[in-house]
Amino acid sequence: MRLDFLHAARRLHRTSELDEDLSGVWPDFVDCSRRMVTLGPYLDRHLPAGPDHLVLDAAAGIGCEAARLVERGNRVIANEISPALRACLFQAIDDKAGATITNHDWRELSDALGHSIFDAVILLGNSICLLLSAADRRLALRRIYETLKPGGLLLIDQRNFALLLDRKDEVLEGRFEFRSEVMYCGRNIVGYPISVDRHEIVFAYLNPKTGWVAGFLHMSTFAEDSLESELESIGFVDIRSDFDLGRADKSTGDFIIHCCRRPS
Repeated sequence: MRLDFLHAARRLHRTSELDEDLSGVWPDFVDCSRRMVTLGPYLDRHLPAGPDHLVLDAAAGIGCEAARLVERGNRVIANEISPALRACLFQAIDDKAGATITNHDWRELSDALGHSIFDAVILLGNSICLLLSAADRRLALRRIYETLKPGGLLLIDQRNFALLLDRKDEVLEGRFEFRSEVMYCGRNIVGYPISVDRHEIVFAYLNPKTGWVAGFLHMSTFAEDSLESELESIGFVDIRSDFDLGRADKSTGDFIIHCCRRPS
């Protein structure tokens, strides 16, 4: 990433009133078709398919995963709290049988949707890190646990924050390169950190050719084993973690996806 672009983004972050509505550029950042090349087969391997299985996409965004699940025959509840992203979601799955769109806060999921009803829940795209409070994060995980049937599966991911912290100098100088093979695969809009510390990281979303900045997101940083410990303390079992869907290791992977179950 060009260092002058990063300096400009940092100045803009300090002085602007840009909000965090990135819905206009999110499809370019995600690139659903490229995401599904790697993520689609991973979902197929791990999630039960067919109309007998109800899946909650807890952070549905623009609908990449929800559309894939519906095409596999699943009944899907696609949950997205952002009104702007939900508009994109309606375009992706509104005409598909077996899909319902909701807008519930993760911290209220079991009250809103019910207890022990889902065969699987997915919470992907580093979404859990947008809860900046550890207490809020644990509450959200508890509510997700409560919505799962006994034996139900959770797939949840996070960025590989340990790697970004270990290579902080490279990151802040624009010398770090993301693999961009899973989750966020776009080329016209990329996310790059402009501030990194052990509590919070700020990503700027910008055009890598022109430096135009669309907006910013603040994320809570935590280690791989921190989220695993939280999942275990809530009651999840059989926790397994993959770096970039098993295509990398902790020294190179952009994302860590955790697969776990509510006990039967």
